[in-house]
Amino acid sequence: IRSKFAAITVTRGAKHSYLSMNILCTDGCIAIDMIGYIKKITQGIVADTRRVSPANADLFDIDPTSLSLSSVEKESFHTKVAQLLYLAKRARLDLLTAVSHLASRVSCPSVNDQKKLNDVLSYLINTMDRKMMLKSAGRPFDLNCYIDASYGEDDATSRSGVVVYACGVAILG
Repeated sequence: IRSKFAAITVTRGAKHSYLSMNILCTDGCIAIDMIGYIKKITQGIVADTRRVSPANADLFDIDPTSLSLSSVEKESFHTKVAQLLYLAKRARLDLLTAVSHLASRVSCPSVNDQKKLNDVLSYLINTMDRKMMLKSAGRPFDLNCYIDASYGEDDATSRSGVVVYACGVAILG
C-alpha cells in the first residue's frame, strides 16, 4: 500500500480521530463524539440554556407569512444546516429529524426557519458532551433496519427516513 500512496497514517490503540470524530474503543463499547467540531461550528453563538430538545412540535409547520432571509443570511443558513447534517449523520442522530427538515428549506429559508435553526444550535451547545455509545452488552450481534416514506400532499414533496440498529443501538439515521 505504501508504494501506491505517498502518505498513510496508522493509529493503534483505544483512541482514534477521523473526520472530526473522536473514537474511543474499550471492552464492549465504542464511544464516538464530535465535541471539537461542535465547538467550531457553534463559536460565537449564544445559546438558549433552557433548550432540552432540538425542535418544537411546530418543526414541520411552514409559515407562508414569515419573511425571507437576506442573501447573506440565506448563505449562512445553508452553511450551518450543511455542517449540522454532517454532524447528525456521524455522531448525533438526535439532531437528524430537525436538520433533515431544515435541509429541505435551504433554497428559500425564512425568519421562522432561522428560529428553528437557532433552536437546534442552542440544543447542540447545551448537549455538546453527548456521545454516541455502541455496545453489544453481551448480546449477539444483530442488525435491524427500519425505513419509511411519506409523499407530500400539499406541496408535492416527499420525505424518507431510515434508522439502522446494531445490537439495539441506533447507528445510522
